[in-house]
Amino acid sequence: MNFFTVITDAQAILHSRGVYRQVPLYARGEKVYAKYGGGFVRLSIGGATSSPNVKWAEYDPGVGIITEKTGAAPVYEGERREAAE
Repeated sequence: MNFFTVITDAQAILHSRGVYRQVPLYARGEKVYAKYGGGFVRLSIGGATSSPNVKWAEYDPGVGIITEKTGAAPVYEGERREAAE
């Protein structure tokens, strides 16, 4: 079973009823979630989330690789690895 995993240094801006919050991002499989209250909301197409009253404005993937395709929710592909010196 996959549990929520922190995406290192990733964060998003969520807004609900005129209040904006900066929150950490998580992955569960390829799906991207943001911490919201005592739980998580899934990021979806065009700023929508799994909660109808919560929207996302933008996100910073940190060291994660998150891709967005037109008409699809953001997809988590893993984290960037540091180049060997």
